[in-house]
Amino acid sequence: MAVGTATSLHLFSAAQTPSIDEAASFPRSNKGRAGPDIPGILSPTPRGIVLGAPAPLERKMPIEDTTFGSITIDGKTYEHDVIIRLSGRIEKRRKKLSKEMYGTSHIVSKEEAKFIYEDGSDLLIVGAGQEGNVRLSPEASEYFQKKGCAVTVQPTPEAIQSFNESRRKKIGLMHVTC
Repeated sequence: MAVGTATSLHLFSAAQTPSIDEAASFPRSNKGRAGPDIPGILSPTPRGIVLGAPAPLERKMPIEDTTFGSITIDGKTYEHDVIIRLSGRIEKRRKKLSKEMYGTSHIVSKEEAKFIYEDGSDLLIVGAGQEGNVRLSPEASEYFQKKGCAVTVQPTPEAIQSFNESRRKKIGLMHVTC
């Protein structure tokens, strides 16, 4: 068991460590330590009890598979790029918002970023295609940063694993081709 000050106490057995999402969700005190500014709040996690950490978020439907040109989510196969909303609702990606600006859907424009972003999300996981060709424009990156939404860009096969494992308030953009 790790013991620290009242504002940074994390209770785990010796073999347990928090996941990336759990560690990233620890509130920061104004002194830069992990833990709440007001001690005494306990939140259970799958790996123990953390003082002051928010309760873990529920997992949504699983992304089961992707191959070139398709992605299977919760038993349904989509043959187009998708956006996964906080609620788990699946929407078709509006690629034309980026294509009009850059001539390709491999660069996400600020206009498309505005469509993708959803209030309450703190993480966007981008499946950049089977070969990882999609990226954010500088303006889109800046937009997400201003919204306080972290962005992870990975080839789609890796991104679906990250999406399934993450327990954060996440949204997803999954590109299914190159």
